[in-house]
Amino acid sequence: MFKRRKCVVGRSIWTVNVGAIDIVSSVRRGKSRTAAFRRAVTGLACLVALLSGLLMSGRAAAANVANATILEIAIDPAYGNHVFIRLSVIPTGTACAPPSYWQYTLSFSSTASQQMYAALLAAQMAGKTISVTGAGACNENSAVESMRGMNVQS
Repeated sequence: MFKRRKCVVGRSIWTVNVGAIDIVSSVRRGKSRTAAFRRAVTGLACLVALLSGLLMSGRAAAANVANATILEIAIDPAYGNHVFIRLSVIPTGTACAPPSYWQYTLSFSSTASQQMYAALLAAQMAGKTISVTGAGACNENSAVESMRGMNVQS
């Protein structure tokens, strides 16, 4: 019932099942499955497999920073419901565009993120060093990685 097709993307080879998509699409159109149609469905299945693989590997590309001090925190409602954070240490391997002036953003969308913001302010005022874990995504701004977590050192 399912046909296994191989998708070659760069050096990776993905094997996907395309039979269910192929059958449903053929029945809806009322046409027989032509070779071109099968290639299109296989291509779609390969794209889905590739995107799934990229999403699952997103955390590996997160930029982490250790022993940094907070240089600047900026909030502007014109830029959205989040804060921009600049640290003394520039992260490497960020998931976003080339590093910008800001290293991280922190959304105010959850209670946990609001508590992290309070901890950021306290650490900045006390001159404490922090460690930051990036989210591996640029949710609030396309050039700045989102913050997933942080630790305040004593």
